Amino acid sequence: MNISLEEFKRLEEENRKLKQVIKKYKVRINNTVSNTEVEFILNKLIPNMAEDVIGQYEVFIEMCCPKLDYLELIRVITFLLKTNREDLAEFYCHFYLAERNLDNAIKGKQEVIDEYRNILIELSKEIDLKRNSTEIRLKILFEILSYQPTEEFPSVILEILEQNIYKFTDIIFDTRNDYWFIRMFDIISINHPKLLHKYLDYLYGHWDFINNWIYEGNLPIWDTFVKQTNHIQMERSIAALKEYWNAKKHGLNSNQKTTYTIDTRQTEQSISNSKIDTKEWMKFSELRKHGYEVNKNKTIEERRIALHKAMKHIPLSKIQSHIQWLLKNAYKKDGVRGDFSNSINAYEMDLKYLQKIFHKH
Repeated sequence: MNISLEEFKRLEEENRKLKQVIKKYKVRINNTVSNTEVEFILNKLIPNMAEDVIGQYEVFIEMCCPKLDYLELIRVITFLLKTNREDLAEFYCHFYLAERNLDNAIKGKQEVIDEYRNILIELSKEIDLKRNSTEIRLKILFEILSYQPTEEFPSVILEILEQNIYKFTDIIFDTRNDYWFIRMFDIISINHPKLLHKYLDYLYGHWDFINNWIYEGNLPIWDTFVKQTNHIQMERSIAALKEYWNAKKHGLNSNQKTTYTIDTRQTEQSISNSKIDTKEWMKFSELRKHGYEVNKNKTIEERRIALHKAMKHIPLSKIQSHIQWLLKNAYKKDGVRGDFSNSINAYEMDLKYLQKIFHKH
């Protein structure tokens, strides 16, 4: 069947509009609470009262504090999150879990385990679906995962962690608060210790960002979990961060505090400027004075410790300008005075690292 170009374009435009409509309805479906769900939550939060009930106080207590078992509680919380009532979800989570007001008449039969698995999957989807009130949602999630009413349930939590741990971590990234990483360490170490080393591998791959979110007072906790797993790279990274905080508190070789104001626009221009001012550098390298140099005995972590030390005394733009000059010289010497490929690679890595810092400032 042959159609004209004009007809083809018309059909293509109609197809595009239909895709937009389908996408819109998918979003609506994801945010829709079914009649069954509404009926369940209303029956639990606002139960039918007998006609002979006397006194509004008793009615209020019954309405606010219905008797729930663990699975019912998770369902109630999930539906409250769907309706954007994080305040109520947090209240019920605290009242029933922290204050131990649950109905403990729950058995670890297989059908109950399966139901628990399905309910946790729904909760996990809801936690990941919306990013508003992120920290409240994380608090609720970790409270639920920390509570173990039967011996059979941890195996389900293990499954949920394996399936969703990186989704949960992306949510933690949104908070930029290392407290939630610590909560995750705790959940993993209790339910799935073997996963902790793999999880630290993942965090190490994002360390350039995470290290900026770690509160100094939490470093000993990080250190404890990292040493439990014998994760060498993370041990070095934590040690480097400790040294950085120590340098930040006590200073380095000078008692005089120097403050620099960095103009981001000027520094970004200096990155792309091929004319590098090296007059002061050629006399004496302040950067090397703070421990920065490229050789086979210096690890990446050690170079970055030196860079962070230098940043307390040298403007960021000047540090980058000097490394650009070192890189330029390494290129000139490579193949003429020997193999400088390792030095070139190291300088380029450090320039990329500094580029990230530029954007943060």
